[in-house]
Amino acid sequence: HSLAPLYLRNLTTPYVPPRPLRSQQTDLLIIPRTRTKSLGNRAFSYRAPLFWNKLPAALKEADLIDMFKSRIKTHLFPLHFE
Repeated sequence: HSLAPLYLRNLTTPYVPPRPLRSQQTDLLIIPRTRTKSLGNRAFSYRAPLFWNKLPAALKEADLIDMFKSRIKTHLFPLHFE
């Protein structure tokens, strides 16, 4: 997302389909393949897109960082206390 710091944006790759698809409007990130399951799957460049792609669209569409923070807390709080 454009609100993320540059150093974090450099670690992720936006999903751009080769032809027009509905999924191109969903702000998805490419989940890179890893060589090792134990270390590769724990890397930020793997985990960040995995979690980002699972977030609801309303959360990812926040225009302000404070709005995103508020929405992410609201989203994660009930998941933690289930």
